[in-house]
Amino acid sequence: MQTYQEFPVEWAMTQNNLGSAYYERIKGERAENIESAITFYQQALKVRTPQDLPIDWAATQNNLGLAYCNRIKGKRAENIESAITFYQQALKVRTPQDFPIDWAATQNNLGLAYGYRIRGEKAENIESAIDSYENALKVRTPQDLPIDWAATQNNLGLAYGYRIRGEKTENIESAIACYQKALTVCTSQNLPFDCLRTSRNLGNLAFHQGNWQLAIEGYDLAIEAVEQSRSWATSDQSKQEILSDAIDVYQNMVQACINLGQIDRAIEYAERSKSRNLVELLATRDLYPKGNIPQEVIDNLDRLRQEITVEERRLGQQSKGLNNLESGEDNSRRNVRVINSQSSQALEPSRLSQLRQELNNLLEQDIKPVDPNFQLTQRVEPISFSEIKDSLPTPQTVLVKWYLGNETLNAFIITSQQQTPIHLDYTSEQLEALVNVTYKYLSTYSQKDSQWQNKLPDLLTQLAEHLQLSTIIEKITKAVPNADRLIFIPHRWLHLLPLHALTLPDGECLLDIFPQGVSYAPSVQLLKLTQKQEQPPRQNFFAVQNPTDDLAFTDFEVLTIKPLFDPHNDILKRSKASKTALTAERLGQANCVHFSCHGYFNFENPELSALLLAESKTDTPAEQIAEQELTKTRSLPSRNGGSIDLDKCLTLGEIFGLDLRQSRLVVLSACETGLTDFRSLSDEYIGLPSGFLYAGSPNVVSSLWAVNDLSTAFLMVKFYQNLQEIDSVPIALNQAQMWLKNATKEVLEQWGATLKLKAANQARFETAMAQYEANSRPFASPYYWAAFCAVGY
Repeated sequence: MQTYQEFPVEWAMTQNNLGSAYYERIKGERAENIESAITFYQQALKVRTPQDLPIDWAATQNNLGLAYCNRIKGKRAENIESAITFYQQALKVRTPQDFPIDWAATQNNLGLAYGYRIRGEKAENIESAIDSYENALKVRTPQDLPIDWAATQNNLGLAYGYRIRGEKTENIESAIACYQKALTVCTSQNLPFDCLRTSRNLGNLAFHQGNWQLAIEGYDLAIEAVEQSRSWATSDQSKQEILSDAIDVYQNMVQACINLGQIDRAIEYAERSKSRNLVELLATRDLYPKGNIPQEVIDNLDRLRQEITVEERRLGQQSKGLNNLESGEDNSRRNVRVINSQSSQALEPSRLSQLRQELNNLLEQDIKPVDPNFQLTQRVEPISFSEIKDSLPTPQTVLVKWYLGNETLNAFIITSQQQTPIHLDYTSEQLEALVNVTYKYLSTYSQKDSQWQNKLPDLLTQLAEHLQLSTIIEKITKAVPNADRLIFIPHRWLHLLPLHALTLPDGECLLDIFPQGVSYAPSVQLLKLTQKQEQPPRQNFFAVQNPTDDLAFTDFEVLTIKPLFDPHNDILKRSKASKTALTAERLGQANCVHFSCHGYFNFENPELSALLLAESKTDTPAEQIAEQELTKTRSLPSRNGGSIDLDKCLTLGEIFGLDLRQSRLVVLSACETGLTDFRSLSDEYIGLPSGFLYAGSPNVVSSLWAVNDLSTAFLMVKFYQNLQEIDSVPIALNQAQMWLKNATKEVLEQWGATLKLKAANQARFETAMAQYEANSRPFASPYYWAAFCAVGY
């Protein structure tokens, strides 16, 4: 062993290396890792002294400077002062004559520390930073050290951008010149991480100066860099993190285009970040090699793709992604990225490694000899505004797309008749009011009491007001007087709102205005991809019916829908609706897949959102089932006194492993099945519908809240009845919703008489209707009919 007593020099070297390992560590808390790094560096200095080992002493002093500059614990001002002291100590040994490269690296780091410095005069600190960077550039030249030269040029650009002394215009010009020099080396293709850092800084500088054209140029380079780095990422998780870390670039780019009056270009960039992972997965899911490839090889390719996707999502692998720096580059950053990349591979769990190795072997041994040019992925090209217009299925269809920036909200109205999009810009006051009422809507719902149901109509009216819905409808009517269909592309938390049910001042809701339906899509590209899918006949019906045996009207629902598909139906009832019975063969043959059960969305870990199957629910009091038969919801059982076993549920992560390419429709007749992870900064659409869209279904019907068992059963039966006459999921659903909203007790009873129910269901139906007064509209509240949304084409 290399002990301090027997091998002091080697011991100190190991202590220093341990410090560097902790400084670069991915796992664990960043603050604790840096504290450990500092401790190990300080241990190394017991041996590495300026007298005995001056070179090593200076290296550890530089490392301590890095650690203190990035330290999270302690007072920031004191940490920066310590960093400056350590760098200055290192420069006593690292001189331009003896160690020019190390001297330049420490000068660069010292410049960063002065840039961060809190104490002293800001103007003086910036001048000191500039002096340090210019010192570094005496050694870091484009000929000898081009990458280091570019990093210091980036840092110098930042310093000039913040400079107080001198003429402001000259300082800005100097900053721009530094960034542009750096970008001659750091391109999006060869150094995307570095290109992102510098081009984002350039874009931000121009944006804050109101130079919209230069901002667009900078952000365009940054977006190219983001997309290149995502193409190198090896997992869905790392791709999502890369986009999350750079989402401000897309937001600022959209706003810069709007400020320059380029509304069509703003829409194109808004679309580039929307549901990007899902778009890429869908675009490449059916990508196959050319030539005479045996079907067995194709089947294995499908299987491995699906299993790898499921495993990646299950593991939720952590990846460093990008450093979100509006700052400089220290001389350790590039090494940090390389080490992190290697660590990610080293830590990769064995099951995922095994699957990837199998896929590699399949490519090399069975596919490449026949099709040597085959690649597993293809570049998803950005969608143009003309292509967005072409995605509208009819001239009477209007698309409304919202985009939330950091402190902005924009609405874009797209029609086939208009050469340019219609733009609606919300003021900061309007956005604040919308945020407040949305928070009220969500927080009231989260309390899970009857007050939410009572307040819902008023909340929908307020949401319509603050979304400027009247103005949007006015602009639509002016542009397309005969508009009859509306497609919404919401953004972030707007996905959680029942936009189709928003109420206008005259009392009409959107379903009254657009008779050909109101539907949703996560992005325009996803809309186009689902439109291109082959449409098998809507013939074979598969249903999961009341697997937890505690929802009286799911039995009514499925047994009433079943005859509409006779004899082509397959029903898993109650205890038989287990996870093991839910085979790939059964699901793969279905054209309509219907889940009538409990469901829930997991905001903490969306991949664990699930549909409950047989034996997944435990400890539900039997008396509670009897008491709440008519009023209970299809929500998470623990809210009703039970608990669940996720291993016996169908989770979102597992849905990505299904093959539903024969399906035209998936209906999630359960609670909260349409909720998405609105906290995701990556603009990704993460929820149960996304899993079914990837699995192959172009249409998903899902819910935004804990739905009532009785009203949901009525709505679903009417929806499927409509589908027999109307070949459109949004129209069939919307008409069923309007019917349920307006139906009186007498209309419902007359409808029930036409269903030819068996004795048990007839008795249940009559008992349910007996609780309502004559001429009443039992389900007029939006709580009963508005929860379900049609997502897809």
